[in-house]
Parts: sequence; C-alpha cells; structure tokens
Amino acid sequence: MGLDPPTLVTLSPILRNLAYRSSPLLLLGLRPQDPIPDWITHLVVLGEHNSVAVMGTKMQALFSLYSWFKAETDKSGIGQPSRRAAEALSKAHGPRLRGLGEILTRQGIQKLDTALAEVWSQMQDQSRNGLVDSQTLSSETQKLWTQAYEKPENKRSAQDWSYLTSLLPEALEQHLLSAPNSIASPS
Repeated sequence: MGLDPPTLVTLSPILRNLAYRSSPLLLLGLRPQDPIPDWITHLVVLGEHNSVAVMGTKMQALFSLYSWFKAETDKSGIGQPSRRAAEALSKAHGPRLRGLGEILTRQGIQKLDTALAEVWSQMQDQSRNGLVDSQTLSSETQKLWTQAYEKPENKRSAQDWSYLTSLLPEALEQHLLSAPNSIASPS
C-alpha cells in the first residue's frame, strides 16, 4: 500500500469493510515488499513488461511464487519438472519477485514462509516425479493440470509447467488456512 506502518494498520480495516460489502468493488495495488492484507482473496502478480506471472486465489498464488522460489534456490531433491517450471516462468516473466510472503493481520505483520515450506515439503513427498498428483486436485484444477500434461513437453508454456508442479490441492490449501497464525480472511 506504500503507507507508513501506523497508517497501514489504521487503513486496512476500513478497506476490509469496503471489500466485504463489495461496494465499491475493491482492487488494491501493492508493491512486492508490501504485506498483503489477510482479507485479500485473490492475487495477480505481474512480471516484467506487465505480463501476468501468477494469478489465482491468495493461497494458490503465494504457493506458486514459493514453488518458483524453491525451484530456483534449492537444487537438492527437486524434480526436473519444478526446475523446468522455474526456468519457464523466469524466461517468460523475468526474475521472480523477492520480498513477497508477509501478511498483514489484525495482530500485525506475519511471515508466511514456514507454512508454505511445510506444504511445499508435503507436496514434494506426494509428487509423482516432481509433478503434482492430479488426483488430489479439485475437478476444476484437475482439468487445468490434465490440459497441461497432455501437451508435448516442448510445447508447454510457463503457465503449463506451473500447473503441473504447483497447483495446490484443496486439502493443503485448507491446511494453510487453518494453521496456527492463520492467514485466512476473517469472517
């Protein structure tokens, strides 16, 4: 939001109330280093030249960004598809954004890395050769995964590789939302 911390904490509840009423519909522009308010439901992350690098629910978008980060920085134990996803995303959208992963809650700013690392580790344990197990996905996201999987490897886009390696199963998304220090939208 580009505001000093006291103003940010004061303004966030006002914007949250506007967002909940959807009157007016609220679109919030943030810098990568700004904490994401916990009441935000969806994210669009722009890459270089205003390309859409990541888009989806808050949890899905943050998990995709975390997966991109892990595949670029942690070369041990990561499957080839995850590396291909990171390379394709970097080629299509420039270097990954740094500084994301803080959430503004009523209790203050919280780091998200620990919860995302736990889910990422679980997904790596459950993956099939680095690919998300499509059986764990909702029917809607399973369709996206299947469409990407059916393309020849040399025809897959950055988005296809991202679908194959970092679509978040509903159970793990719910786990993130219900974890201690949850970043779920308050009811």
